[in-house]
Amino acid sequence: ASGFLASNFINKYKKKYQIISSIKSKVKSKNKLFKGTKIINENILDKKINLYSDDTVDFAIYSIALGSKESNENKHLSYKINYGGIKKFCKIIKKNKIKRIIKISTIKVYGNSPNIKITERVRANPKDNYASHIYKADQYLKEFCIKNNVKYFILRVANGFGLPLINSKETERILLNNFVKQALKNRKIKINSEIDLYKDFVSINNIIDAIDFIINKKNLTEGLYLFSNKFSQKLSQITKKIKIIYLKKFKKEIKILSKFKDKKSKTKFKIS
Repeated sequence: ASGFLASNFINKYKKKYQIISSIKSKVKSKNKLFKGTKIINENILDKKINLYSDDTVDFAIYSIALGSKESNENKHLSYKINYGGIKKFCKIIKKNKIKRIIKISTIKVYGNSPNIKITERVRANPKDNYASHIYKADQYLKEFCIKNNVKYFILRVANGFGLPLINSKETERILLNNFVKQALKNRKIKINSEIDLYKDFVSINNIIDAIDFIINKKNLTEGLYLFSNKFSQKLSQITKKIKIIYLKKFKKEIKILSKFKDKKSKTKFKIS
């Protein structure tokens, strides 16, 4: 519950719902954001399975994932968290007799930069550890829910952005947030991929409002949903907008370092 998405959802909706906050860190669980929620300190990878409430838990939201960079640097840890975590989650669902769940997934299961129109019917094409293990987790959850008569919603979300409410490594990995942090800290933004690469972005507020909508829409068909808000721009466009905002606010220029290859196919960075 202390992640980027979950903490934003709790902050906005804790007065509307009775929320059980599952948090690994005891330090983070003391954050005032969780006041008014029932806090359970647990690690999704531990063998212990908690009984959350004597009453019925109407809905469970799962948003745990190891980041893309860390997943691709450590295949074993990616498998353990991005896939193994969902297996433990299913045991929790079964013990607590929860019958409606939402899992946050990623559009990266369709490839890192697919040059096609993506719909729910497009076949997944994961290209790295991160996408492969999350896709495998999606499939495991789907089969579990069908077998156990649990209504499920898998949301494959575009690149989220927004204000982080709790400082963590996770929020630093969010692409747009990372660009802003680089600008504030170093007065420069380094783009480690092609500068003219298009990315889809979606506000964290749109995501949590969609979750609220799903919770309240009783007759909504279960299954897989893609989630974006038609905000697709080149990385060069995004960084230039940050550069303009920074100049207006601080009266100073920032540098944008973009990757390119020279005639000998060596990777270098261009400053703009």
